[in-house]
Amino acid sequence: MATFSLSILKHQKRSDGKYPVSIRMTFKRSAVYLKTEYYVGEKQIDKDYNLKDRFLIRLLNQKIELYEDIIIKKLGKKVDLYTPAELKEYLIKAARPGTDETIDFVEFSRTHIEKIKPKQKSRASVLQRTVNSFVEYFGRDRIAISEITSKILYEYQDYLFNPRTITRLNQQGKEVTYNKPACISSGVHDYMGNIRTLFNAAKKEFNDDDKGEMRIIHNPFTNYEIPKKRSTKHRNLDVKTVRSIISCPDIMVSGTHGTNRGNLARDVFALSFFLVGMNTVDLYKADHYKAGRLNYQRSKTEDRRDDNALISIKVEQELNPLMEKYKDLTGKRVFCFYQMYTTQENFNTAINKGLKQIAENLKLDIALSTYFARHSWATIARNDCRISKDDVHLALNHVDEGLKVTDLYIAKDWTHIDNANRKVIDYVFPKLENVE
Repeated sequence: MATFSLSILKHQKRSDGKYPVSIRMTFKRSAVYLKTEYYVGEKQIDKDYNLKDRFLIRLLNQKIELYEDIIIKKLGKKVDLYTPAELKEYLIKAARPGTDETIDFVEFSRTHIEKIKPKQKSRASVLQRTVNSFVEYFGRDRIAISEITSKILYEYQDYLFNPRTITRLNQQGKEVTYNKPACISSGVHDYMGNIRTLFNAAKKEFNDDDKGEMRIIHNPFTNYEIPKKRSTKHRNLDVKTVRSIISCPDIMVSGTHGTNRGNLARDVFALSFFLVGMNTVDLYKADHYKAGRLNYQRSKTEDRRDDNALISIKVEQELNPLMEKYKDLTGKRVFCFYQMYTTQENFNTAINKGLKQIAENLKLDIALSTYFARHSWATIARNDCRISKDDVHLALNHVDEGLKVTDLYIAKDWTHIDNANRKVIDYVFPKLENVE
């Protein structure tokens, strides 16, 4: 059984002449010290450094009684499962009023995200966007985990399903207000799934089932059902439309790189299409281009795959002008996009806005976005060029769960992707000599 006593240590004397008062706990023949909020001067202690202030003695004895009650009523025989250091931490947490309310979901989530970021960069980024959205919904930066109930989850879900006005700081630190459209079902599904992931991570962090230490005792997801993803419209374009976008004449020329947002978007769309649907985040981060091949790890899935989602794409001659136009002269990365936009999110946003200009210029009645390049390449490859689904699958850098074991035995042969890409380019641009 743990025993307690009051302790004042001579060597802990502060510069103002006062000593901190601690509660000494002896457990399993080891002593640990629980700090208190009290400090005493020379007149409140005797020559052996024992506390003689009766008022403080009475207050601190009440705290000792609280610790003893916690051990008896909450732990009982389970106390033997603890080390002295673990018991100390348990008592500190259990004695704190309203322990559930003291857990800040936002603070925990941000700490958790920082922990996983080194190995799961893309996942960390996705979770961070969800936390930012949750904070915007609450209108404050602190959310007690006890506030997250099934009712709140349904209200947050409704918030996501509706258009809303967002105010954020821009790159210059100024507040900018803009309208954000309603999320589609897949977006809401992902947001709510991310909240559940972070909530479960918090339960794992703060609860100990083996010892019966349960700081988070509720589960809002018991009475809340995450909405299912509805099938969305295919974001693919026919051959004629793809050709018109990539061949679209300059809308106007301005800026450092001789282009405006619309023209930049057209060029990035071309880069993505000719590089087998490469995402904007990977174009932004690409840093390995050698011997006519662009090698990269697909950011969306690199932290969820044993091969780190590595893929190698042959840069066909049609792309040479654009490779040169957006070349990073420092050699740090393949493209200079990171010098034009401070983050990959800002880059992607700018490209999607530019594609809206292209769609308007070409009188296309579609919400054109970067996804269309990837989806269109896949559709043309399969339906028009009759490329096998396995090769399309490989080219898109997907993993077939049913073939994972087989993939362990087969070395990657990038010529399958090279041949497929060449067929698609020749089909869409049979006589194309210059994509600018």
